Order: sequence, then structure tokens, then C-alpha cells
Amino acid sequence: MKRRKAIAAVLAAVLSLVSASAAYAEELSEQEMTKQEAAEVLEQEPTEQETAEPPQEDATEQLSHGKVVDAAEDAESLEGEYIPVLMYHHFAIRNMGVGNGVVTTTRELEDHLHYFQSQGYKIISLEELDSLLTATERDTHAEGLGLGLGKKYLCITMDDGYFSNYDLAYPLFKKYRVPASVFAVTDYVTNQIGIQKFTWNQAETMEKSGYMKVYSHTADHQPVVAGKEFTVRVGNIK
Repeated sequence: MKRRKAIAAVLAAVLSLVSASAAYAEELSEQEMTKQEAAEVLEQEPTEQETAEPPQEDATEQLSHGKVVDAAEDAESLEGEYIPVLMYHHFAIRNMGVGNGVVTTTRELEDHLHYFQSQGYKIISLEELDSLLTATERDTHAEGLGLGLGKKYLCITMDDGYFSNYDLAYPLFKKYRVPASVFAVTDYVTNQIGIQKFTWNQAETMEKSGYMKVYSHTADHQPVVAGKEFTVRVGNIK
């Protein structure tokens, strides 16, 4: 029961954390305005309506004291009460445009990792998450939905087993020294179906680094229906 309540708290709070990290990335993007663009803004003559209004904060201050701070304060109020588990899919060097919501750029991923660490989150593995939840379940004095850990934790996962998990994301996890888990569709990896997947040798490399764990995300990405027979296939995974 405790674990179910903890999972419910996780789902309810993930949006707050993701909103904060997205706002943080937006702030960085705004700060990249070129000097030429800034000069053009300064050269514009104010209208009577503009001069009649009180001075406004610049864009950077509005972002710093707006979305980012509000989201961070929301998360801070729930510190230690939940453990967000974030899920990524595919990664790319450049923005893939509208309609590619499951593709994260390397810049965005690095912004996320920097933000989480700057806000005091300890990124842990799924094994550590299981240990924390198990310990909480044993605590008969724990009450309510919150975990009451007194510290901010976070987990990172990836789905499907794309080559970009190995080529683009894995180096960043090593750089920031944080663990992550990837759930691979085993037949897609073995037979290289669809968008390029990492190989089992590359999966072994990630595993041996100590920063990545590779798990199964079914053999063929088909839903397992309760009561329906299915076959479990074991591949040649060393």
C-alpha cells in the first residue's frame, strides 16, 4: 500500500519538475539573444503608452523570477515527499521540429541534468529507488502519500534502445556522473528494426561503465494482454 501511494505521488509531481526544467531551458535560450538583436530593441522609440507605464524588468529577470522560481518553489514545498521518474526516448543534436515530442536534443538533456543538480536533486538508479521504497514500506510510522525522505531524489529512464541513447546520452551521463536505465525492445536491437538501435556490445559497454543499466521493454513492443498466451524469447545476451 505504501508503494502504491508513493507511485501516485510520483505521477502527480512529475509535471511540476518537468515544467521547471523546461522553463530553465527556455531561460537559457532567451539569454542567447545576439548583441545585434539587443541593439535593435534599444533603438526603438517608446510610444506614449509605453512611457506612461512603470519600468519593466528585462526578459532575463522575468524568467528568473517567473516560471523557473515558481516551479522550483512548488517542487521545494514537496521536498522528499516523492521521487520523480523521468522517461526519455530518442536524442538528436539538432531540434527535430514540431511533431517530434519524443526527441530530446543533447542541449536540452544537458540543461536538464545541470538544472537537476543545481536544484539539489540526487539522481539515483532504479535499484536505489527500489531500496528506498522498500525501506519506506517497512517504516510503520510513515503516514499519508508522501515518503518523508527529507531529500530530493530523481530517476532517469529511456525507452526502446535507440543508438542515440549510447551515442549522445550516455556520454552526458558519464560527464555528470549520474546513473540512468534504458529499456530496450530486444528484437528491435537484435535485428536492428526501425530507427537505428544500439548493439548488444554497446549495451554491454554501458553496463560495464556503472552508469547505465539495460532492461527489457518486451521483445516486439506489443502490449501484453492479461489472460492471453504469449511466448518469452531469450536472446544471446552475455
